Order: sequence, then C-alpha cells, then structure tokens
Amino acid sequence: MQKITTFLMFDGKAEEAMNFYTSLFENSKILSLTRYGPNEAGAEGTVMHAAFSLGGQEFMCIDSNVKHEFTFTPAISLYVNCETEEEIDGLFEKLSHGGQVLMPLDRYPFSEKFAWLSDKFGVSWQLNLSKNQLVHRDLNNPTVVTPSAASGLGPAGLRFLAAKGAARNDKPLLQLRPHVLVPRPPHSAGLGRHNPLRCARGQAAALFRRQ
Repeated sequence: MQKITTFLMFDGKAEEAMNFYTSLFENSKILSLTRYGPNEAGAEGTVMHAAFSLGGQEFMCIDSNVKHEFTFTPAISLYVNCETEEEIDGLFEKLSHGGQVLMPLDRYPFSEKFAWLSDKFGVSWQLNLSKNQLVHRDLNNPTVVTPSAASGLGPAGLRFLAAKGAARNDKPLLQLRPHVLVPRPPHSAGLGRHNPLRCARGQAAALFRRQ
C-alpha cells in the first residue's frame, strides 16, 4: 500500500467530487465512505471520511465540519499523463466544465499538448500528452531561472525552464532545485514586469508563445 496519500478537504461536495472523478478514469472506484449521521459534528449525510482510487492510486477526502477561509489552490495540482489525444481532449472538456482554465489545451515548448486548469470543485489539474513528457535532468545540477524567463510562469513553465536552461544573461532571481524554489534577493532594483512574484498566472501561455 502506498505510504503517502493525497487528502482532499471539501465543503459539502466530497461525495459529488468522488463520483465525478471516478467516472473519468479507468480502474477507479470508491473504496470506503462514512457519512455524518444526525446530531454529529458535521451536517447529516456529508462525508466524515472516504477513500477512493483513480487509475489505481488512492486518495482520501472529507467534508470539513468547520468553515474555513481557505480552499484549494493551483499551487498544488494533480498531474495526469495521457496516452492518447482522445484521452487528453476528453479529460480537458470534462474537468474544465464549470471550472477555470489556467493554461489552455495547446502546444507549448515543453509539450505538444498540455493544459492546466481548476475544476468546478477548485481542484487543480495538469494534463499532458505522455509522449511529450519533459526531459529529465540531473537533480544534482539545478537550473538557474532568470527574471525575464520566469515572469508569469506557472509550475509547468518552471519545469520547462529547468529542462531548457537560462536563455538570457540576466542575473538569477530564482534557483530551481528538486521540489524547492529558493528565492534570491535581486542584484538590482526595478525588475518591474520581470518580477515573477508580481506576474499573473494567465501570462504563462503568452510568454511561451514569444519564446
């Protein structure tokens, strides 16, 4: 059994989300489901705890019985390698319906077909045509990401730059290491639009097309 399991917290829609996700992927099913009963901590009928699998990989979820100010964030995504164009097209259509497209399904320098989106429940997904997976690099030799290259990039863009390397002579602002982005203070003031911390997610696709 896997030791690390993704745990998703919903606000009353956990069972709906599970049913939706398990309908999208082969070898997927709900493994267990416990609902709140009357006079318990959560609203009756909502999910106290559940487990489900997608493509054989196990997930857990709950409906929170406490109202929080936060929800899901695109900073963490479920990354899906699709084997065929039919598969990636179908997943994009269904997962993006009622959600938000962060990077449209399109060709990018790191993949002939890729998309990044948040679904109607707020969960973020990255879809990639598997024959176009990124080139693996030596993790002991991180790539420097420069301000002009990093501006506006999402996680997919940063992985692309890790494979591509710095294309300009700008001084480094970020250094990409295995699983960690280490910020460095800028060597000069006035980065302006080149400051990646100020750039919107939606600029990623436009920036790729300018490369």
